Amino acid sequence: IFPLPSNIAMAYRQRSKDRRPSALVHEELNRTVQGFITKDHSLNDVTVALHKGKELLGKEDGLVHGAVDNAMATIKEVLTFRLQEAAVDAIITGKRKGQSTKKVKQFSKSLVDIEASGYLEGEVDFGDFRQLLQNLEGKLEGERGKVAEKIPWLLDQLKKGHDRCPYTEATLSSLATNLLREMRNNTKVSQKFLQLGGVEAFQLVLCGDEQAVVQLPTPFHPELQVVLCLILAEVVLLGDAEVAKKRGQRKMAMSFFTAKAEKNSRMGMLAKMTRHNAKSEQAVELLFKP
Repeated sequence: IFPLPSNIAMAYRQRSKDRRPSALVHEELNRTVQGFITKDHSLNDVTVALHKGKELLGKEDGLVHGAVDNAMATIKEVLTFRLQEAAVDAIITGKRKGQSTKKVKQFSKSLVDIEASGYLEGEVDFGDFRQLLQNLEGKLEGERGKVAEKIPWLLDQLKKGHDRCPYTEATLSSLATNLLREMRNNTKVSQKFLQLGGVEAFQLVLCGDEQAVVQLPTPFHPELQVVLCLILAEVVLLGDAEVAKKRGQRKMAMSFFTAKAEKNSRMGMLAKMTRHNAKSEQAVELLFKP
């Protein structure tokens, strides 16, 4: 190997010296992107680096064309993967162990941060992710809190129909199942359901409103239909328990009357008191409606 002539060697060294600032800028951008991939750098760090890179595009000591575009493409891939990963993680954890507050919050934060960054605007349907988050939060509320405290809200969501309700029928089914469990554990929950117009709401959901111009679609999810019918059956059982209690009271009351005429007149009046109440009868009709 022959040594280069001094003038050529000097020119080569000068050229390397001139390119060094550009190489440093490339290295800094690549290092920031790599740090974002390994979660050592934040999204804000990447944004600052990309803005700086755009300002140096085509300049003598700056970045070559395409460097920022390549970095941007990498960032978009990472953000898309992280959003999908957070969503899948929350879904799988919910199916295996019940909804996790931590996982749902992580998904919510990822969605908010990534949507606010603007990197995936027009490339990802954030509406689908927002709806998924709403359903996960809804299931979380049903599992962690008392659905009995949210009966008006649940009835309102059911009456919207699956075309307008942000919650899927699977989520509504989960919430209704929790309500059914609470009704079975405490008759006061069943009474509250009746007082808040639960039977009337279920009639609209299952049978529609005959006077409405636009009919709501009835639920097609089999599990949701079954749970709604079980809730109505619980209302009937509550009414039956009340009737049994009144019959016991009637039997005791009748023992105090000795005269046959007096007993017959009292029996007619007490018989009316031992029928199922209107709500319970409505639930029976709804359950057996063809």
